Amino acid sequence: MGRLPKLGAFLALGPLLLEEYVQVGLMMKRRKQIGAFLVLGAATMHAVIGSSSIAQTSTAAQAQAGPKSKQNEAAPDRPAKKPSVRPDSPRSQARPEQAKRGKPRHDKYKLMTTRTLQAIEGDMLAKWAEVRSVSAKLQTRFTWDADSVAKQAGLGTRDLLKVNGRVLIRTKLFIDVFVKNQYSEDPPYFWTGQRVTKVSDGTYLYSWIVWHDGQSLTKTWARPPNLQAIGGSALMKHLRTIRRLRRLEDSVLNGDSVYVLQGLISDEEIVITVKIAKDSGILVFAKMRGEKAGTTQTFALSEIKTNVDFPEDHFLFIPPEGVVMQDLTQAPAPAAAQDSP
Repeated sequence: MGRLPKLGAFLALGPLLLEEYVQVGLMMKRRKQIGAFLVLGAATMHAVIGSSSIAQTSTAAQAQAGPKSKQNEAAPDRPAKKPSVRPDSPRSQARPEQAKRGKPRHDKYKLMTTRTLQAIEGDMLAKWAEVRSVSAKLQTRFTWDADSVAKQAGLGTRDLLKVNGRVLIRTKLFIDVFVKNQYSEDPPYFWTGQRVTKVSDGTYLYSWIVWHDGQSLTKTWARPPNLQAIGGSALMKHLRTIRRLRRLEDSVLNGDSVYVLQGLISDEEIVITVKIAKDSGILVFAKMRGEKAGTTQTFALSEIKTNVDFPEDHFLFIPPEGVVMQDLTQAPAPAAAQDSP
C-alpha cells in the first residue's frame, strides 16, 4: 500500500466533496492509512488558520511592545546602512497600505472569483429562497488513473427540508470500494461495501456506517466540511474559496439549464468544475480533476424534486442499539455560515 499516501493527499484537497469520502476512513480497520489521509483536509485547514492567527498575534504583540532597543543600531564592525527610501517620500508613505492589501496576485485571484459570482449570486440566492425541500438521487465516484490503485462509487439519496430557520438533511448511500491487490493478481482487487446513513437536525450531524465486519456511529457539527452545502449562502461561501473562478458557457444537465463555473482549489492546480441549476440554485454537479495525481472525484444530484412533503419522522435519527457513539462535538463549533447547507 505504498501508494496510499498519494491517494490521501489528493483527497485532502477537496473540501467540497470531503463529506462523501470521509466515511472511508471510518469503515475499514485494515485501511487506517486511507482514513487518516481523508480527514487530513479538515485538519490541514484548521492548522493553516491557527498558524496564521498565531503569526498575526505575534506581530501585533511586537508592534505594541515597540521596536527593540538595538534594532536600528549599526553593527560595531561595519557602518550603518542608509535607508533606501526617505521617510517622507511617497513610496515610504504608501508601504503601510500595500502591506494591508497583501500580495497583488492573490488580490487578483480573489477579485476574479468575486466578479464571477457577482453576476449570478443574486439570482442563485433568490431561487434557493423559493425552495422549501429537496429530494434527489445522489451519486459519488472516485478514481485513480495510476494502475487503477483505488476506486470508489456511491449511490443513494439526499433529502433536505427547511423548517423554522433550520435545514434538516437525510442521506442514505451504499458505497463500493475497490483497492488493487498489489501483491497478487488473484484476486485483482479487494472489495468492500458500506451502508451510510447521515441525518442532520440543523445543529448536529449523525453518521452511521455499517460494513461487512463492523459499524461506527459519530456525532459532529452540521457544518462544512462535515456536511456538503448544496445551496444558499453556505454554497456561496464555498465558491468564494475557489481560486481563479470563471464562468464557462451555460449548459444543460438532465434537461435543466445550469450555470457552469470552473477554477482551482489548490496550489497543485487541481481543476474543479461545478454546475448549478438556474431554476433552483442547487449544486447538481461537482468534479475535481488532478492531472498530476491522475485522480478524479465527482458528486452529482439527479432526479431532483423540490417542495415535496416528507413523513414527520423522516429526519428523526434514533441511534441503533448496542453501538457506541463517538461524540466529536467536544471541540468548539465551527463558525456558522450565513445559511445552513
